[in-house]
Amino acid sequence: MFRLHLSLRELSAKQSARDMRIARISAETVVCPAGHFKRVEDEESRDVEPVPDDEYAAEDPTAPEGWVHIALPINALGRTAPNPKEDEGDEEGEEPDPELLTEPLKPITDDAPPDAEDALPWTVRPCPVAGIPSAEPAAGLVLAKSLRWPGAVAVARGRRFANLYVGYGVESGTPEGADLAPAAFQPATPGPVQSEFSMEAFNAAAAENGAKFEEQPDVIVDPDEGKPAEGEEDAEEDE
Repeated sequence: MFRLHLSLRELSAKQSARDMRIARISAETVVCPAGHFKRVEDEESRDVEPVPDDEYAAEDPTAPEGWVHIALPINALGRTAPNPKEDEGDEEGEEPDPELLTEPLKPITDDAPPDAEDALPWTVRPCPVAGIPSAEPAAGLVLAKSLRWPGAVAVARGRRFANLYVGYGVESGTPEGADLAPAAFQPATPGPVQSEFSMEAFNAAAAENGAKFEEQPDVIVDPDEGKPAEGEEDAEEDE
């Protein structure tokens, strides 16, 4: 019984760690173009809502400044908000640590470490799309790729966007993610281009078995063959 209870506790701990990892990945990688959402008018609420079409002002999605997080970031306590006060009626309680306070729609440029602002864990670039002039990259498809969580990407075109994560659930730069560091994709080398069919080469190979093949000319049937011309039909009708 004690062993079963211990196993259930271990399983619960693993599930909690897995759920926390999924929540972290979602909070840090689910992004959208800036200007798509706005905070609700309630000052005490930190919820967001879509911006109406008549108020939408597009920002440049080809720059990192044009992307924001949708979900609230998770603080050091594993929460999206500070712990509630023990006594709700105590107005003289301690002020929450500013580092534990999180705001919605945080730009992805704030993800860079304070001591290395140039090390932004995101890469943003336009993708070529058929029918979109290359001189207007913002009108085409734009890709935002997370370097902190390999496998997390977001794509946007105008007001439409989508997020996708296909990865192992490990963070780049950690011991468990050392083998999953982003690397340049190297596609397989294509095979040699095949030459056109040669009847001479085919017969040479088949001659060993005494076989010989000849290419027959294509049979072309004229659909008007045997039909009288237009002038002849008119003459027959007059007669």
